[in-house]
Amino acid sequence: MMQMEEALNMLLYRMPELPDSISYSIIIKSLCDNGRSQCALDLLRMKAKKGADHYPGLVAYNRVINGLIKEGELSKACSLFHEMMQQGVVPNVVTYSSIIDALCKAGAMDKAEVALRQMVGNGVRPDIFTYTSLIHGYSISGQFEEVVRLLEKLRSQGVKPTVFTCNTVMDYLCKHGKIKEAAEFFYSMPEKGHKPNSLILYYALWVR
Repeated sequence: MMQMEEALNMLLYRMPELPDSISYSIIIKSLCDNGRSQCALDLLRMKAKKGADHYPGLVAYNRVINGLIKEGELSKACSLFHEMMQQGVVPNVVTYSSIIDALCKAGAMDKAEVALRQMVGNGVRPDIFTYTSLIHGYSISGQFEEVVRLLEKLRSQGVKPTVFTCNTVMDYLCKHGKIKEAAEFFYSMPEKGHKPNSLILYYALWVR
């Protein structure tokens, strides 16, 4: 920890010239890895204030957003998400998926859908991890119709659900007493190119 403080002190106060992006990125990563994302956020904003030539890059923003989310600071992560776009930094699939996943875990499905529409509208294609977050969010919210809608959307786009996605769906169906749907989903897995793992087999024994 003392080494981190010394490095930060040198970066901000002792270096005769403005530190380059590599130096900032190293410190920001270290701060986030050590649970000090607020300090990393302050550093990020300090760099952004230097002007367009010194704006932090997308990787730095993604690191701080993820760090804030891991520390339970979703509101700050969303604020930073909007800040980066105002500064002309274009979010990528990692940025959007991080925000959507955090919103889903917080049960804010309306906001997650807004973020998804914005993502698509900005030409960023959601991946299976984005959709799995939404499926999980709707599952824990008890909105099975939305789960079905997303699964159909994946099928229509030719995107195969991951085993984790399948586990999420089976878990929801079994816990909500939808035995028929769970059995149908289980027996449809081989057609979709999936081999059930031990957890899915456990659920399958439950619904028999």
